[in-house]
Amino acid sequence: MKWEYKTVRFQKQNQWKFSLDRKLIEEKMTQLGAEGWELVSFVTQNALLGHEITALAVFKRASN
Repeated sequence: MKWEYKTVRFQKQNQWKFSLDRKLIEEKMTQLGAEGWELVSFVTQNALLGHEITALAVFKRASN
């Protein structure tokens, strides 16, 4: 079976917020899941004091 991959980067939208927008992440993941993409990895990068500032999601799906 052959796979195709997609990466999606999420970044903090507002410098005054202390973490990523979880609702936005969930909406994007739901959209990609409906398109047949499966999440295989999710990594966050933290700033000082552990606040999430960016995340990288990797998805895969079978290719034709």
